[in-house]
Amino acid sequence: MPPSDFKKLKVELSGVIFQLASLHELRNMHPLLVDTETFDGADNDDSLLSLLVILRQALDCVRYSVDRKNVVRSVAHHALLYNLRDDEFRKFIRVSKITFNVLVEMIRQDIVFKAKGDKAKKQQRDVALQLAITLEWYGAYGNGNSVVHLVRDYAVGMGTVPTYVRRVQKALHRHYTTWTPIVKHPERYFSGDEYLIGDTGYALSIRLITPYKLPEAAKDKNAFYNKTISSARVINENCIGLLKNRWMSLKEIRTQIKKKADFCHVNNHIIACVLFHNLGLALADEWDEDTADEEDDDEPRGTAEVGTSAQQKRERIKRALISTRQEHLHQCLHLRDSLSSK
Repeated sequence: MPPSDFKKLKVELSGVIFQLASLHELRNMHPLLVDTETFDGADNDDSLLSLLVILRQALDCVRYSVDRKNVVRSVAHHALLYNLRDDEFRKFIRVSKITFNVLVEMIRQDIVFKAKGDKAKKQQRDVALQLAITLEWYGAYGNGNSVVHLVRDYAVGMGTVPTYVRRVQKALHRHYTTWTPIVKHPERYFSGDEYLIGDTGYALSIRLITPYKLPEAAKDKNAFYNKTISSARVINENCIGLLKNRWMSLKEIRTQIKKKADFCHVNNHIIACVLFHNLGLALADEWDEDTADEEDDDEPRGTAEVGTSAQQKRERIKRALISTRQEHLHQCLHLRDSLSSK
């Protein structure tokens, strides 16, 4: 029985017990107000209530509705990975063998991979295996992103896969998550009035200029501005395309955000993929697969407040673009008139 059905059984059983207990209490409190024919089987009801209570207590004493069998551990698939050609290895793990070995050494000594206590009954599986499962899961999309095929290929339990992923995330975040130099010291990377261009998913700032959101985006001048900077974001989109094609789970993270912990899980997922991607680039392990074009996204995705100075800067850029367009149009008209006069 699936865990969800097992939980549902306990909830429904509790409901039946509550109804029988309420009926029993009503009979004891108001014996004269209750039709005696209704309670001809009162003794049977009491016996049934007792049995249901015993059954409910028994269900609380067990964690699973069926016997659990330990998955036989195997290193066959792990050994097979290292016997693959490098291009085949990269197809599954999304990094080269050299990069993979470097990543293993980077996180191997983290405390998360140490068994709890000197007398732990079970030692953890090899860090390389845990990393391989994590990378393969991050690099899969759609049905390939399910836990089932990893359980089958690596001979691990269903609950073991997310455990390995969380361990690798923690080790990676603990050692390699920090503010990038461009955030710590923007003056080293931006001179004068320089800025980056982003889509509406980012907050407008002095160093990051974004498109207008609706309803402002519907105005003619603002629409022209949005169209102009969108064409300049091709490099940005290609960069994100490379990231999402290498770590394809980013195309559709299936976690439903219902509480703060879910948001943290998704956030850690994205950060881990970015870290692995950047570490690969740092090790000259670039992803050369053709990138899928990412659609421009200039639709509003929030109402974050922005500073007046950032808004003023965007207005200056818009005016400069419009002025350049008008000047170019004037030159074209002048050239046309000159040619027609000849």
